[in-house]
Amino acid sequence: MLYVIGDIHGCFDDLIKIIDQIEDNSKIIFLGDYIDRGPKSKEVVDLVKDLKNAVPLMGNHEDMLIRYFNGYSSSWLHPNNGGYATIKSFGSPEKVITYLDFFTSLRFLHLENIMGVNILFSHGNINPKFPVKEILGIKTYDEYYEKIQEKLISFNETNIWERNIFEKPTGNYVVVHGHTPFNSVFLNRYKNKIFEINIDTGAVYGGCLTALKIPYTDDEIKKDTTIYQISSKSKVSSRPLCSLEDLFRRNNFE
Repeated sequence: MLYVIGDIHGCFDDLIKIIDQIEDNSKIIFLGDYIDRGPKSKEVVDLVKDLKNAVPLMGNHEDMLIRYFNGYSSSWLHPNNGGYATIKSFGSPEKVITYLDFFTSLRFLHLENIMGVNILFSHGNINPKFPVKEILGIKTYDEYYEKIQEKLISFNETNIWERNIFEKPTGNYVVVHGHTPFNSVFLNRYKNKIFEINIDTGAVYGGCLTALKIPYTDDEIKKDTTIYQISSKSKVSSRPLCSLEDLFRRNNFE
């Protein structure tokens, strides 16, 4: 199985409730924002680092942390952003610094093709000003920011900061992301096909932590093409959200 977990923000107890429902050897994609605001950022980061078969992506809060320690911006410590909660969890700024290699190693985007559907996993939404092909080719944090400067786009137009909701697909893919909290999972449709799924359900604001359970192997897809939603606050382990057949494919509209 493939699992996708949204914005955690130091909510370690909620994360454990999700992890406990995941089968061994499953692939887990994390959409970023492991830290800040919540009380247990260090515990979250340590767990994510140690998980096998995990694909941890960069969030805007990890980005703010890196820029702060590189001397570029102090926005991480603005009261609204929750950086002090992370320092408290780690014990000191110096202890946070020992994790910088992990934070800068986070990937910016991940692509899977499942049953003929290109599914992009990102922290924020995808702005066509920053092409997917270029983001997928980026290997380092410094290279990411060099690309931003080269393309003359703002931070808010990058896929770790973009919050805009687009009316129709901007490429031949479905985007699964977090970043902007909703009360429930947000499904964006074009011609009755889903092309955007936002799974940030505000765990740190009193909502819940949400994960998607997606059939991944050929055998799993043959048995069931249903995508399930898992909530950290639900007594039911999972509930159907949609099907792989409901997802956008470019040739549907050409």
